[in-house]
Amino acid sequence: MYVCMYVHGLTSRFPSLHRTLPALSERLRGDAKTGPLIVAKGQHDLLANGKETFTVKATGSPRRVGGQGDILCGVLSAFTAWSQLALEAAQKGGAKEEKEPDHVAAAAIACTITKQASELAYAVHHRGMVASDMLSQVPRAFQQIVGHE
Repeated sequence: MYVCMYVHGLTSRFPSLHRTLPALSERLRGDAKTGPLIVAKGQHDLLANGKETFTVKATGSPRRVGGQGDILCGVLSAFTAWSQLALEAAQKGGAKEEKEPDHVAAAAIACTITKQASELAYAVHHRGMVASDMLSQVPRAFQQIVGHE
């Protein structure tokens, strides 16, 4: 599974990136088993898996900080790994149907947790918030969104 993240408007600021996207897109399409997962960060995050496009409407905070995408990437990596492990455990337990891990659900949860962590950090640090403030709120956001520790 490939994950591609970008910020809306990035290609207009960096034209050379715009020229490389078709080649990247072609490479991503070559993975026929799971296909690409594209996460477009913004006021509302967009998720595309090659079949459908989804919108995550979690709000987050009015402050965007450098490193927020790195936090999203880490949370997304954890949830996609857990999705894969859950599928493998089900198959070892005797599940007969051929299924793919639900990477879109993992991405939606990751986007929501990241925005919730941003909102929690902003409530404490306001405009002085930095990425490490968000990072320290990820466990609390996880508990609020997922309901487990």
